[in-house]
Amino acid sequence: MKTLNPTQRACLEAMGIDVWVSRENSNEELNTEKAEYAKDEQASEVISVAQPALAEVESLTSEVENKPATESSAQLDVPQNWQGLKATVSNCTRCSLHSSRIQTVFGSGNEKADWLIIGDKPSEADNTSGEPFSDKAGELLTAMLRSIGLTRQQVYVANTLKCITPNNREPEASESEACLQYLKQQINLIQPKLILVVGQSAAQRLLGTHSTMARLRQKVHSLESINIPVVVTYHPSYLLSMPADKGKAWQDLLFANKVISTEAVL
Repeated sequence: MKTLNPTQRACLEAMGIDVWVSRENSNEELNTEKAEYAKDEQASEVISVAQPALAEVESLTSEVENKPATESSAQLDVPQNWQGLKATVSNCTRCSLHSSRIQTVFGSGNEKADWLIIGDKPSEADNTSGEPFSDKAGELLTAMLRSIGLTRQQVYVANTLKCITPNNREPEASESEACLQYLKQQINLIQPKLILVVGQSAAQRLLGTHSTMARLRQKVHSLESINIPVVVTYHPSYLLSMPADKGKAWQDLLFANKVISTEAVL
């Protein structure tokens, strides 16, 4: 087992994962400590998470099992530059969601980022600030990124929807489609090396699938007509309510980091 370095340990603690720290003793003492901690389910999970023995990306890569979402017959005339795209999204009235928003939530971060993080719908806090992931879930996302050596300034963060939905309801198909075309243009402008989708709803919407998170995780997916690897993990807001799955989320981050490292070599 590889020992976590101080940075990884601090970042896992920031994510709320209790880190088991081994003493630098003999192998016999190490095995004794592992046995003592075996009763602690979360500590045992982190021990397994910390092992970097991920299989080769090629063996974990799956063909996209589900048919991608199709384009709407009524295509938008989407601007080809950041300034025009931001203005168009800010003034968008293509669906009923514009009537319930305070402002649109376009996205933020490095417009030439290697990592594009895509969430689901803006939160109430996002609706007020105009920035994605500006609440407690955003704080956890920042800690998650930090655990693999990234800052929010190094990545670009966006949502599948640019407006909040009333009572946090699921968007209608027409609402999703209008925003999806904006998001695809953001992808075209950024040209990231990896897309990390957080949350089952966002993943299902982007990939055009009904697969569960269990089937979506730890695989490389792709979007129609976009040759960029897509990796799926849990949404930070879900992890806040289900902290036991934070260890799995870190596994997904390690997997995503391995995928983008492999892409860089190719």
